Amino acid sequence: TRRSSDLSFKDIIASNLSGKEHYLDVNAGSGVLFFDCFKNFTGRLVVTDTSTKILERAKAHFQYMGMNTSRVDILECGPYDIDQKMAQGYKFDLITVGQSFHWINPEKFCEYAIRKLLRDRGVLAICGYFVDGFSFNFPEDPMFSQTGQSIFDAFSPKLERYFSPTRRLVDSSQINNVFRKYCWDYERHDVGQKIELTINSFLTFMQFYYSYNVLQKKFENIEEIKAEIDRLGKAVKATLESYYQKKKLPEKEQPILIKIHFFCHVLSDFKRF
Repeated sequence: TRRSSDLSFKDIIASNLSGKEHYLDVNAGSGVLFFDCFKNFTGRLVVTDTSTKILERAKAHFQYMGMNTSRVDILECGPYDIDQKMAQGYKFDLITVGQSFHWINPEKFCEYAIRKLLRDRGVLAICGYFVDGFSFNFPEDPMFSQTGQSIFDAFSPKLERYFSPTRRLVDSSQINNVFRKYCWDYERHDVGQKIELTINSFLTFMQFYYSYNVLQKKFENIEEIKAEIDRLGKAVKATLESYYQKKKLPEKEQPILIKIHFFCHVLSDFKRF
């Protein structure tokens, strides 16, 4: 689940679909990004991922949503093999990569996309999100609310080590300079969002968020992450229970306010190599 990360930039993506006929979503996963964009697009869509299971889920989602698949190609391949799966010389007006670019070498992919995938006036959009923490959802008591962030800050270093080492690069100022090497027109968009969650929804999301690198390695160390998330859950529940008792309050259905920031890099007018 990519949550609403890529959807926060749907208007940016949609503006780059206008007049375009050939759209590629790389490492598409189950399709949150391209599903939302598809209704704004009348041309041909190519979807790729390395996972057979994930692509089957995307295909099932197409059918469930009653979407026209006659103009969709679903390809199982890596990010550098796409041109070999397409007709010779086939290129795209728009390429998107959502919440998976940290699995890709930025310089290698930019050069590959420019040489093999993008049309002359093509656009490359790279989207993603990061969790910045959470607060307890009690705006009337800001001091207590902030203790949620303190809990997150205590657990975050233990969980961050399960991230891919390059995962933070795609959100850094360093990547801005990398992208500028390859295009004359570069834009970066950042949006913050707070989402109310139940405790169980919060813990489920956090496990997925921090487990992503582990899942790619076929569940290596998955029990360690589950144990850390379990400890996080116990700390959250104990803090809330104590607060409810002290203030004589009923339990709140959505006591968690998770803080996420979304980013979108848009590259166009590419330099030729």
